[in-house]
Amino acid sequence: MRAEVKEITIGDALISAYAQLRILGDYLIMADLWFPEQVIHIFYRNSLSYIMSAVNKGQGPGEIANLEAVEVDETQRSFYVSDLGKYRIFKYKLTSVRPKRLN
Repeated sequence: MRAEVKEITIGDALISAYAQLRILGDYLIMADLWFPEQVIHIFYRNSLSYIMSAVNKGQGPGEIANLEAVEVDETQRSFYVSDLGKYRIFKYKLTSVRPKRLN
């Protein structure tokens, strides 16, 4: 079996050395604290095409202050984000994340 390497092409750089990747159904969930505005980026799993960014970075309600890890729950179609800055774990249903599209 030959391994394939596929490049993800997007307009803005979304991936730092600290990015975490998880697969949730047909989607690739990428978490990265070092992106300036949002910490979650969602791509189509098969084509690797960018869909959206979500979950604001910051100290406010529902924002992530210091992302530690992201994990997925296939049965509930959700993902969990642990925040070391707030000592909390946030749960997001895939269908309920609020998109912020990049131009």
